[in-house]
Amino acid sequence: MDNPNAHIYLYDFCLENGSIDKEELLKLLTEFNERWPSNKSHALALIRMLSTESQLDKRTTIYFNLLDYSCHMEDAELWSEFEAFLALNVNSEMVRREWLTRQSWWPAYLRDSHSPVSNAHISQRNILNLLCKHRK
Repeated sequence: MDNPNAHIYLYDFCLENGSIDKEELLKLLTEFNERWPSNKSHALALIRMLSTESQLDKRTTIYFNLLDYSCHMEDAELWSEFEAFLALNVNSEMVRREWLTRQSWWPAYLRDSHSPVSNAHISQRNILNLLCKHRK
């Protein structure tokens, strides 16, 4: 399925009709997220399904990949949610690895791509402070 709309329809249909078990739903969301990582609603649904400690690495990667897309730059709710997630998990190895791949460009990307007084900006500044402070 290369059309995201077909995938969304299948996911919604299965969810509404209860015609899919949790494991299959997780597989469907994972496949969708791999193909279209900028889709916020499905990425967050996947993050919420990945609730165990052993799935922390996957959740971390999904958050970082989602926030790499400029379409989410001003999404204060999403940045605030990531900030809360990061505050609890800032010392994880996967956060360190994801940050290492972004530390050369995320600070400029976050500082230069938004209005200076938005709620998203406040969360982004807090996130950068957390990441920089814990990675030295």
